[in-house]
Amino acid sequence: MKTAQGSSARGNGQCERTLSDEDIYMIMMLHQNQRMSSRDIARKFGITTARVRNIVARRSGGSCCG
Repeated sequence: MKTAQGSSARGNGQCERTLSDEDIYMIMMLHQNQRMSSRDIARKFGITTARVRNIVARRSGGSCCG
C-alpha cells in the first residue's frame, strides 16, 4: 500500500495487526508454558519480536493476564 508521499505504509512498522484479548492470552501461555521464543511467537501472530517482549513484560508481574 502506498501513502501520499510515495512510501510504503508497511515499511515503517506502524501497520501491525491488532491483537484481541485471546491473542494476548495465547502469547502469554505460549511463552510461559510452552517456552516458545519471542521470534517464533511474533512470526505466528504477524507482529514484531519487540511487541511480543513488550506484551510479556507488561503482563508477567501480575497474577492475571488482563
